[in-house]
Amino acid sequence: MMAFLSNYVEIRADGMKLVRIHQRPLPVGAEDIGTWQLIFTAIAGVSVVTNAALVFFTMTLFEDSSPENRLWYFILFQYFVFSSLYLFAVLVPDVPEDVQIQLERTEFLVDKIIDKVADEDDAELLAQMAGSTVDIHIETA
Repeated sequence: MMAFLSNYVEIRADGMKLVRIHQRPLPVGAEDIGTWQLIFTAIAGVSVVTNAALVFFTMTLFEDSSPENRLWYFILFQYFVFSSLYLFAVLVPDVPEDVQIQLERTEFLVDKIIDKVADEDDAELLAQMAGSTVDIHIETA
């Protein structure tokens, strides 16, 4: 009887902890990844420099070159990689095309439904239907 009572109390206590205390946090939206973008960019820059140094100063691939030539190869390789990173950052959009379309669609619906913005062709439509028997009333903001 004591084991049953102990298990009953433990199950109820664990259930209360799971339901009331240790709940998952509510999801909230974020505009971007914040400070992590700067951290990832810094790590990428440091990795370019260290990997270039490893390639040109420790590998046996460039043993036949003089130290001055290795230094120039090291510098030119860094310029090439940083230029490539910049080029990709400029050419690849931050927001995918389907997300951009969805954002524009949402903005359009908010304008039409919530802000009640009239269409550009509403006046033409009303002029065409002026001769018909249908009565149309459009609210404009």
